[in-house]
Amino acid sequence: MGNYDLNIEFPRTLPEPKSYYSGVDDPTRPRTRNVILFMRTDRESLQQRDFSNRSHHRYVLILALKTSGDVIIDGNELHLHEGEGVLIRPFQFHHYINLEQDDLRWLFITFDLDGGSGCLPEFDGCVLQPDRPSLALWSEIAHTWSRSELNKRPMVIPMLV
Repeated sequence: MGNYDLNIEFPRTLPEPKSYYSGVDDPTRPRTRNVILFMRTDRESLQQRDFSNRSHHRYVLILALKTSGDVIIDGNELHLHEGEGVLIRPFQFHHYINLEQDDLRWLFITFDLDGGSGCLPEFDGCVLQPDRPSLALWSEIAHTWSRSELNKRPMVIPMLV
């Protein structure tokens, strides 16, 4: 065994479990699967004209990293400043307008949910304003995805949850 100086405090004791077979669980929590990440870097790639790209069957999480603009979701206009995001649900018609410039960086995280969608209504129709730790996590997710080793990509699934 090594001599580790963790410099992190842990509790001295923990209560004995009432059962070794029944623990804490949250079966209603979102469970992501089939995750895909990509970046849109110009107005043309963001404004794809194909109707199938505007109506989809997946969740889409968008983070505007560079260049503000509006996302129209089922007729509801949301303005995204840099550092803000939005969650688009499956089958919500959406498009983009009023981009401040042609050069942009918008991160897209698309995924399916295997249960737990009931936990997401608080995100409907609102602009997400992630705090610094959340932005750091989104950055870590994007960096993990961008690594050349494709076998590392599944690590983004628990990170996204």
